[in-house]
Amino acid sequence: MLLLGPPGGGKSCIIKNLVIHQRPRFKEVYVIHEDHSSDPNTPGTTEYDDLDPTLMMSEVPNLRFWNTVCAEDNPDGRPVKRLIILDDLEMKGPERLKNLQTLFRYVSSHKGFSLMLSFQNFFGLEPVIKKCSNVFVVWRPRDRDEIGRIEKRVGLDQGVLKDIFDAVAHDEHDSIMIDHTHQSPAPLRLNLFTPIEVLPDGGAAHG
Repeated sequence: MLLLGPPGGGKSCIIKNLVIHQRPRFKEVYVIHEDHSSDPNTPGTTEYDDLDPTLMMSEVPNLRFWNTVCAEDNPDGRPVKRLIILDDLEMKGPERLKNLQTLFRYVSSHKGFSLMLSFQNFFGLEPVIKKCSNVFVVWRPRDRDEIGRIEKRVGLDQGVLKDIFDAVAHDEHDSIMIDHTHQSPAPLRLNLFTPIEVLPDGGAAHG
């Protein structure tokens, strides 16, 4: 899942609500945050403390780390439900980019991890992240070109996403979810839960 929007839009709040209301619950939650510090005198961010995460990190681990996490899993048992939250990480540095690519290309599918990544804009994302993601939660972009890029990636006709925002998203904290998971009951939703219908005249309605 990608959450794309400006600071203060509510990306972290939505992530936490999704985690809290998830059933069955995640057994392990890993948070990777730019502002985390292992120094107890300067601990950095505390916004995910209420989730009681399994581990907080400031860097994206390599494949060896995730293999170690899964090493004692029973191959014949029920898969362990795990989540990785990546919060507004800078997309730079060869090692970080390599580990991000491995995370989205391999760890998410072959190791069974769910991923939630929040980021401020579509342009700055690594291409592999855009390609591998199947759920997008989008706040109204400030850049007109960004809306067009998002529409193209998620399979919406040109202008449809803008029309949806104009029709149903009237508050700066409103978000549109585009859900490409298999047999999704509502591929378009307002603020996660309210289904959106694209009308024949190009408008949109919710309810």
